[in-house]
Amino acid sequence: MADVTTDTEPIDVNAVPLEAILDNFPEVLSASSLSALRRCHHCGSSADTEGENFRLRRCGGCRTSRYCSKDCQKADWVKHRMHCHTTVEFASEPETAMAIGEELQSLGFSSFHGFAEAFSELLDAHDWALQACAKAFVLQEGGIEWSQNPQKMLWMTLAPASSSGAPARRNSSRILKFKKHEFITLEEKFAEIPETGLKWAEYEPERQAAHRRFSIHPSYVGLLPVMFEVDGVSMTQSLYYPLYRPTRNTTYAQISKHLTLGDILTLCIGSINEGFPLRPIDHASPLLAFPGQYVRHQGTWSWRPFFSDWNCYRRGAFKALDETLSRMTVGVTVPELMLFFRIL
Repeated sequence: MADVTTDTEPIDVNAVPLEAILDNFPEVLSASSLSALRRCHHCGSSADTEGENFRLRRCGGCRTSRYCSKDCQKADWVKHRMHCHTTVEFASEPETAMAIGEELQSLGFSSFHGFAEAFSELLDAHDWALQACAKAFVLQEGGIEWSQNPQKMLWMTLAPASSSGAPARRNSSRILKFKKHEFITLEEKFAEIPETGLKWAEYEPERQAAHRRFSIHPSYVGLLPVMFEVDGVSMTQSLYYPLYRPTRNTTYAQISKHLTLGDILTLCIGSINEGFPLRPIDHASPLLAFPGQYVRHQGTWSWRPFFSDWNCYRRGAFKALDETLSRMTVGVTVPELMLFFRIL
């Protein structure tokens, strides 16, 4: 691990309007601004927004992604193709399916597809926190350029959380907790296990599509591949997070970069493990996230914020949030912390 140094360069998180900071960042957290977990995988429509008569249909291949129409499924195919093929291939292996089934029974799931869908929903529910964790881990280890040269992959391990209730009515955002992370260098992995290089090559069209989507922004550096595994369950899921060059053009308040990263990780991991998912309220302001919880509405789990303004937060109303915030050390407000973190 690279040494972490304390950055004492003056940064003023209040001197620059939020709009000016947002100008330096594209809207990359689109999933985080949609509250329903069960929604169209392409356009985001859900019963929460369209009414109780709204219906979604599963992809006939993987049976985990849902769409509101054939047009949306067709439009999403470039992004969904490899996930669909991999899921079908994985589930079709009799020995694997049997082993997975035994592992999942202890978690209350009767099928691989049921758990795969819940797993995807959990990653969606904590999208803001997971992306923030990924960036913080990169900055702690060696920086944005370090993650790209040579290409690194972030490996996150999640562990089953205690849960109860029938899987169909279970809150997917609370089925797993963050456990640990590590970085691997892809070149070394390919040399060690050649099959992984072949699998990586298969996903090249998906990576190119993601590059095209994010590279319109001048600060875009590249993708960070993130592999999520579940401790004790033989299945993984991969995502690609965009990385951007830092923006530093303000002066005034001294905030330690090292402590900021520690506090961001405390907040984000706490939100995952203690059950208060962080998500933006305003689609146009993805940098500020708010704590909330998922409630059952219109047949799906939909996120509802505890409050819509951090100035309204008062200790005593939300125990898990209180305990998490009490472990933070920088001494600035949560919005200041989030904005400072985003310009690192």
